Order: sequence, then C-alpha cells, then structure tokens
Amino acid sequence: MSTKGIALMTAMMMAAAASGRNPYFETSERRERYRQQREKHFKERAHKMYGEDRSEHEFVIHGETILAHDRKTALKIYANRHPESKKRKR
Repeated sequence: MSTKGIALMTAMMMAAAASGRNPYFETSERRERYRQQREKHFKERAHKMYGEDRSEHEFVIHGETILAHDRKTALKIYANRHPESKKRKR
C-alpha cells in the first residue's frame, strides 16, 4: 500500500470516529451525558403519568384495591372500612 493510501485510510478512520453515535468510538463523557439525559427524561415522564405523589402504592387485600404508603397502613384502612370482619365469629 502506498503512503497516500495509508494517509487516506487514516483520515477516513478519524472521520468515522468523529461522526455521531458510533459505539466503537464513543467516549465515556458522551455516554455519561446520554445516560443523564435519559434518566431526566424518564423522571419527567413518570412525573407526568403519576403526578406529584409517587409514594403511594396499590395493595390488593381480599379483592379490594387500596392506595397506601405501605402494606401495614393498607391493612388498617381495610379494617376501618370493614368493621364487621373485626367481630369474632361464633
């Protein structure tokens, strides 16, 4: 191969490395920036879907769906809604 051919091939490889989203030549800074943008996008999307309060979860107790912070609270809410189940059966 001639000297001009090697220089041309080197220039082509440098151009490929400099162009957009090629995973072989991607730098760690670019990957980190992309990860941060993606994380920000998912946070915004979750905020749009679920609103401000994402601390409450759905719990299904005896077929009834209850929104609460944890399972213990959900059981208390269920007990308050169904006082007849607290009585002892004879």
